[in-house]
Amino acid sequence: MKTVIFTVIFLTTFCCLVSQPKLHLSVDSVLFLGKIAPTVHIVPVTVYNNGNAELEISDISASCGCTFVPLTNKTIIPQDSVQIELKFDVSKYTGERASRVDFVSNDPMRSTASMYLQGIVMREIIVEPEKFPYIIADSGTTVFSEVMLVNESNKDITISSESITLNGCEAKLHFFGGKTIKANNTSLVQIEVITKSKGNYIGTVELQYSGSTYLKKSLIPITIMSK
Repeated sequence: MKTVIFTVIFLTTFCCLVSQPKLHLSVDSVLFLGKIAPTVHIVPVTVYNNGNAELEISDISASCGCTFVPLTNKTIIPQDSVQIELKFDVSKYTGERASRVDFVSNDPMRSTASMYLQGIVMREIIVEPEKFPYIIADSGTTVFSEVMLVNESNKDITISSESITLNGCEAKLHFFGGKTIKANNTSLVQIEVITKSKGNYIGTVELQYSGSTYLKKSLIPITIMSK
């Protein structure tokens, strides 16, 4: 009788140990992206189920808001895999950035698997301040606002094109110092605006660059209150 009970317990334990999922990531530690542009980077990561029971991914979370993880497939059958795209958004950052991504599953041996995205965000052109200073103006008047473009690289960078999105206003740009920003130098960009009616106007100025390795354009917000 004892032998039968022992056999049942052994088989039950053996089945539980054998029939279980096993999570494995294609990037199991740190993925160093090197020098990267200040933009959104798509990083594919493969999630493997190396076990012999279904793997359930219950959650994927990031240590900071710069990483957005869409979770589409929550179940992975045994000996199969799915690819998940991580969106590493460093468009507003400069310098070293890192984010830990946690994968939570029903793997009994490793309920949470973590990996790290890391990169050095290079931004040759710095906009100071990051947006045109806020303007309060009387309707129909001409007002100005300006930002400084700082070229922190050791090569010349040229503004190849520019556009203004500011509905309800007439606007144009003035470049003091020209559209080519010399290496380790600055250039002043001024926006001239005529408001046609009362209201709040929110828009952007887009500058496209040539000669820049990492930063191809700048989007500079502008806000005007016409009274």
